Amino acid sequence: MKEKEVKKKKEKEFEKAKVFVISFGKYKGQTLDMIACTKEGLEYLDWLVGQEWCRNSVKEHLENYLSDKSIQKELSAGDNEFEELGDGDVLEGDDIAFEEGRPYY
Repeated sequence: MKEKEVKKKKEKEFEKAKVFVISFGKYKGQTLDMIACTKEGLEYLDWLVGQEWCRNSVKEHLENYLSDKSIQKELSAGDNEFEELGDGDVLEGDDIAFEEGRPYY
């Protein structure tokens, strides 16, 4: 495969992974991109991908999400790189807005 095709394939896999919905645990019903909006959530995804019991499509989507350069940068960044959201805070622009733990589109 040519380098351009590989890059396009990875971008497509990342886009699919961003909207993958976790069906269990604390973040049940949330997409990987929603979970990764906080430091705690991103650290959870990083932990989850390393769990032996995490398999199949969950692991595949996690690997595709976490291997993206922008996500890798966030994972390797210090604590100062994250801005934690407080109660009532809303993300604006192209981001998903949250209110009382429920996403708006």
